[in-house]
Amino acid sequence: MAEKGGVDIFIHDSDHTYANMTSEFEKAWDLVKPGGFIVSDDSSMNDSVLDFVEKKKCRYKFLKREKGGTIAILVR
Repeated sequence: MAEKGGVDIFIHDSDHTYANMTSEFEKAWDLVKPGGFIVSDDSSMNDSVLDFVEKKKCRYKFLKREKGGTIAILVR
């Protein structure tokens, strides 16, 4: 596992339940370098991204995919 602040990007594409996504975002936050990114596929499946960015007060962007679904990019 990477040391704290040791990765540039973390990509979430596993279980898309609110609890799992929130847990992974919390763990990834400490691993991603300042200025790095947390990327989440299918981010519109629940409010985990919106709740997390509100808590962390971080910048973020939603990208709508052509064939459906949304990708979220959060800036550490």
